[in-house]
Amino acid sequence: MKMTAMSCLRVFPVVVLLAAAGCSGPETASLPESAVIPGSDADPRPSPTPQSWFGGENVYRVGPGDVLKVTVYGEEDLSGLFRISPEGTISWSWVGEVRAAGQTETEILEELRGILTRDYIRQPRVDLSIAEYQSQVVYFFGNVRHPGIRRLGENRSLLANFLQTGGPKVWGNSQIGILRTKPGGGDQDQISIALQSLMGGEKDILLQDQDIITVSAPEAASAFTGDDRVYVLGAVNGPGSFRWVEQMTALDALLEAGGLADYASGNRARLVRGQGEEKREIQVRLQDILEGDRSQNQGLLPGDLLIVPESWF
Repeated sequence: MKMTAMSCLRVFPVVVLLAAAGCSGPETASLPESAVIPGSDADPRPSPTPQSWFGGENVYRVGPGDVLKVTVYGEEDLSGLFRISPEGTISWSWVGEVRAAGQTETEILEELRGILTRDYIRQPRVDLSIAEYQSQVVYFFGNVRHPGIRRLGENRSLLANFLQTGGPKVWGNSQIGILRTKPGGGDQDQISIALQSLMGGEKDILLQDQDIITVSAPEAASAFTGDDRVYVLGAVNGPGSFRWVEQMTALDALLEAGGLADYASGNRARLVRGQGEEKREIQVRLQDILEGDRSQNQGLLPGDLLIVPESWF
């Protein structure tokens, strides 16, 4: 049967999503035996289908720490890799500081081309791409095959990033909760999405920097946490879950996790505590604790999640 170009375009997104989910073809989704819920008569995993997302346009805007690759043909001095500074600029060879943070690839490219055309080169040939995504991260936690930190890139879809973590450890009627801190460190939003709805294409959402995504186990309505565990994720040498003991502190958990990684921003650590509407965040200055300020050493409760962000400067 001959397929038209338009029909190819219609089926291509479905094939891509199924391939990302580890499926064998566009019609059925093969499920590893280890992923089947014991006692289930049917395959509990629905096939993901393409669906528009909620939360605005899926566009990546660069920030401090991201690395841009700039190519100006015939001008080697202006070509190369340029990391965006904490002030949001790149130091572009002899041209000087150029603002980049908060802009898209296209916007930055037009800015660079405009500078060259106006001041230096009549008809410059300029290419630009993002070589490293570093400025935006999210944290996956709970019933996830590969929990931990994940960098947001060009695709900020929850579905796409969730599939990249390997999906849930156990398939079933799980809930995905997103804890999102509003800009400026103010109030927090609680977002809940059913796993079946996400995978079935009924609902997707664009993730934002510093989102904490918790996936519940199918047999539980609350987060996938133990009554006697604490969790440490992010820029530590050995992230994971650790047994909670009486009078356990943030420093104890940090030491269990192998200490701060070289690129950690210890004083921006966050302690996430509670479930559902009771969930809240507490700032923990781990670097100050390590330097002797024990007044910052927050006591821990079972189920606490300690997140250590990264710093690239």
